[in-house]
Amino acid sequence: MPEPTLVAIGLVLGALFAWLVARAHFDARGRARRRELDARIKELETLESERRRQLAERTQELAVAGASSRPSRSGEPRPKRVWRRSVRASRNSTALLEEAEVSLRDTFDGPQRRGAPAEQRRVPDARGGAAGPAPERDRHERHVRCRKR
Repeated sequence: MPEPTLVAIGLVLGALFAWLVARAHFDARGRARRRELDARIKELETLESERRRQLAERTQELAVAGASSRPSRSGEPRPKRVWRRSVRASRNSTALLEEAEVSLRDTFDGPQRRGAPAEQRRVPDARGGAAGPAPERDRHERHVRCRKR
């Protein structure tokens, strides 16, 4: 009879060993899956906090933009005032450029042209074509520049 008892004990021990191996295997798989899920949750929480931060920044920017677009004491919205200032500045810079151009033209014109009457001062056209009196051509160029604006 010792043989059936030993067989039963062997079966019980074999089943216990198989159960322990299976449990360790599935616990390891579960831990790995849990680590993956924890990493994914952490990533999603980071994305959510970043989106909330960006939303708060945009809300603040909109509030600032809304406040700046309200009429000021002068009754004119700020963007319009900035635009008007930039237009004035560009006009001033255009006037300065025109003055510099005239000054350079006078510098590089020969002394014989400066002393000659307006009808005799002929300056070649920009296209290299016919020449015209300098003051009339200058007036025409200013007119064309004003029309382009």
